[in-house]
Amino acid sequence: MATRRQFLGRAARTAVALGLGPAVHVRRSAAKAPTLRIAQWAHFIPGFDDWFDRTFARAWGERNGVEVLIDHVSVSELRPRAAAEVAAQRGHDLFGMLESAAVYEAQTQPMTDVVAECERRFGPLVTLAHRWTHNPRSKQYFALPDGWAPMPLHYRTDWWGEVGIRPDTWESVRDGARKIREKLGIPAGFGLAPETDSNMVLRGLLWSFGASEQDETGQLAINSPATLEAVRFMTAIYRESMASDVFVWDSSSNNRAFVWGRASVIENAISALRQAEKQSPAVARNSALAR
Repeated sequence: MATRRQFLGRAARTAVALGLGPAVHVRRSAAKAPTLRIAQWAHFIPGFDDWFDRTFARAWGERNGVEVLIDHVSVSELRPRAAAEVAAQRGHDLFGMLESAAVYEAQTQPMTDVVAECERRFGPLVTLAHRWTHNPRSKQYFALPDGWAPMPLHYRTDWWGEVGIRPDTWESVRDGARKIREKLGIPAGFGLAPETDSNMVLRGLLWSFGASEQDETGQLAINSPATLEAVRFMTAIYRESMASDVFVWDSSSNNRAFVWGRASVIENAISALRQAEKQSPAVARNSALAR
């Protein structure tokens, strides 16, 4: 009979690689029934959740004689839910997180063997994935990332065409967003709230200005002239072309603003454009990704 660890390892080799990124094994007492409990984010494209639950997870469970129970958690609730499960020392077997998995290393089972098996089958992790989930001190992978997604600028080609600007640099983004706000009254859609997408925008801006939260050795590097320059630049974009509600946005606010035609430009994974194709075809036809 397989141990709980062996069972979770087999589950992770399948489930983690296809939908949880990064996922962690939460330490729990041995279960009495062959049940695998998964928590993962409620996808911005609902069709993915439907496929994962009804097709993939169901088929895997039937093949392995396991009941797979999946809870979809909104992006804004992932961190609180993880913290609550750690505090209670009970919860899900696999927990899919979008960030901050390292915080829970002491509360999870190492994923090093799972990473090794995935690399054996599919090749080595990209450098970004390795650094994100590997602790060089413990020499363990505390999570396994299932993938990464680029965050390109999405912009309205019709509105940007009216002002004769393409948003291919941060300077052109600032200039064009200001002119669109002045001419059409449409704001730019960059979140400035304590949530995942806002942090992604901020990091992209920091890196563009040569700033970062830490250096190659892991030392704090945020207190730099480049950081101040980046913050001042975003402050100017906010004052010239954004609405005040961006300070209370959640991770889906920029998607909604773009799909509903209420933002001239956002920075997001392409789920925003895919959502527009389904819900607002006219918006999708007049949208593009910056290069």
